[in-house]
Amino acid sequence: MRWVGGRFSGVALWTLVGVALPLGAEQVYGQGSGIETSSQFAEAIASGTKQADDANKSPVSGIDTTGFDPAVNFGEDFFLSVNGKWLAETKIPDDRADYGTFSILNDRTQEQIKVIIEFAAATQDKSNIASQQVGDLYRSFTNTELRNQLGIKPISDLLERINQIERKEQLGEICGYFGRIGIPHIISYGVEPDARDSESYIVYIGQGGTTLPDRDYYLLDEAQYKEVREEFKKYVAALLTKVNYADPSGAADRILALETALAKSQWTNVENRDPLKTYNKMTAEEVAAKLPNFPWKTLAEIAGFNDQKAFIVQQHSFVEAANQLIADTDLKTWKEYLLFHAADSSAGLLGDDLEQL
Repeated sequence: MRWVGGRFSGVALWTLVGVALPLGAEQVYGQGSGIETSSQFAEAIASGTKQADDANKSPVSGIDTTGFDPAVNFGEDFFLSVNGKWLAETKIPDDRADYGTFSILNDRTQEQIKVIIEFAAATQDKSNIASQQVGDLYRSFTNTELRNQLGIKPISDLLERINQIERKEQLGEICGYFGRIGIPHIISYGVEPDARDSESYIVYIGQGGTTLPDRDYYLLDEAQYKEVREEFKKYVAALLTKVNYADPSGAADRILALETALAKSQWTNVENRDPLKTYNKMTAEEVAAKLPNFPWKTLAEIAGFNDQKAFIVQQHSFVEAANQLIADTDLKTWKEYLLFHAADSSAGLLGDDLEQL
């Protein structure tokens, strides 16, 4: 299979939520399928499985030749010879930058998952705990009337927790909590396989702290980046206004300045692709020593990896720079920064007025 111009043939099964669904099953499970009861759903599953079983009884070639261009010789241009017709006849959808086999598979899979979730929400089968949990989550997420009614109430405790911070020593506690609930903050971290020991997992520590897609958005003087920065400040101010912050415009200026300072210390994409430079194994004590201005041990305890003996620090110079920024930046600005990230990460789950900013 190839991404551009690739073709996928033969019988393929996609396993979703413990159910094997044949590709192309959007004809069975798609919109307007008429599936309303558990028996109808079971019959549809059985029908799809039978189709796959029947197809398996008659083996077919795994090579789909319908996209081949017979006018192109294999030896002259192999790619065009096997993809030429597909490339000429396949239109990239208007909402996509590219399109290929995996796009098609993903579209079909998303449609199949959607039907399974909607079925779980509609049946409310309390005998199936997993199905009930999926259905309950879906109904709560799509209940826009209740979300609009609640406004910022679901995150009010978190916002108050940030407002109550009185010392920088408390930053480790709130950042550790941010990490547990998926809100990005000053430093990124996560568990991954050790790049030099595939049988072991280890906590990687790296750069973070910024909202825009890349450091260039903060640092380059080209007009397009300047415009993005101005729009970013407007967004920050609008979001902080929604959470009733007293000085949203001033905070927006300070948050952009802080994130710009973090971006200056971030490594470039080229540097981040170097597997040697980004592999810096350190003991827990060595990591803490790089962050004397930041309560790393508190963060590690709340995040759940305080018993780790070693870490991989990917961008060690960024960690050192972030540590200095913590000392050089006043507590008020850090609190504004945390309030913004709490609201920004939650906006898509709250009412329409925040989601549509």
